[in-house]
Amino acid sequence: MNIAIIGAGISGLSSAYFLDKLARQAGKEIKITIFEKGNTPGGSISTLSEDGFIIEEGADSFITSKPITLELCRDIGLENKLIAPNKENRRTYVYFNKKLNVLPEGFFLIGPSNIKAFSQSSFFSDTEKARILSEQSVPKKDTLVDESIDDFVLRRFGKGLLEKAAKPLIGGIYTGDTKRLSANAVLPDFVEMEKQFGSVIKGLEHRYENEKVTASESGARYGMFLSLESGMMTLINGLVDSMPDVNICYNCELDSVSGRDGNWVLKDSEGNEYFSEGIIFAVPPHIASELVASLD
Repeated sequence: MNIAIIGAGISGLSSAYFLDKLARQAGKEIKITIFEKGNTPGGSISTLSEDGFIIEEGADSFITSKPITLELCRDIGLENKLIAPNKENRRTYVYFNKKLNVLPEGFFLIGPSNIKAFSQSSFFSDTEKARILSEQSVPKKDTLVDESIDDFVLRRFGKGLLEKAAKPLIGGIYTGDTKRLSANAVLPDFVEMEKQFGSVIKGLEHRYENEKVTASESGARYGMFLSLESGMMTLINGLVDSMPDVNICYNCELDSVSGRDGNWVLKDSEGNEYFSEGIIFAVPPHIASELVASLD
């Protein structure tokens, strides 16, 4: 059976890896070809090494609360190359007013869990602190209608926190506009805190108290993140090396996907045709839609 995978980013490579693994476990013969328009694998994951520094051009880590990536690293023999953030430097800085400002200890994405440290912080003005701390008395929303990040944070904490913390942190993580990002999708834990405790701050205090999160942390929960010694491209290269029987066709930009005689026909920019019995699209939707325009 021939399978074509379009895109050699993490989605395409991991799809090939698991498909190849499952086929071998089932004793099935399968031929997998990955079509990649660039000359290297990885997609949006890219690591540079310059002057003794490792520089990530894309993702710099992965989250362990969803264990599949950690399991994948172990599966392809990269467990001994995993690294965690340095415990002595678990701080988050926001560039504001032409300087780097450290977020208060115990500040997590959009709210403080350590009220004492927050109150002593010089990043927020006294007026902003008063508004943020008043979140504990803001009535919880009584409808199930989703809100944007902006609407949720403004309603609960005010403009100061939105501009100084929520926008740079969440906008940076999702590389998106917080006016258009869904609170239910991006901040489900915080939305649930409002429902359960009537306050995000009360919910954070309860969580940090029970989970014993390191008090000096700010920004993200760093204990949930891992990377690899030589950068995230280690994962990409590890996947490629673990699939010697999978063919990756580099510099192969496809123009269209069509059907013919029960098979899929993939045509590249030079007019070459490739046939497959199945296709996995591991590219952004706008690219996939152009490829299948003749089908739908």
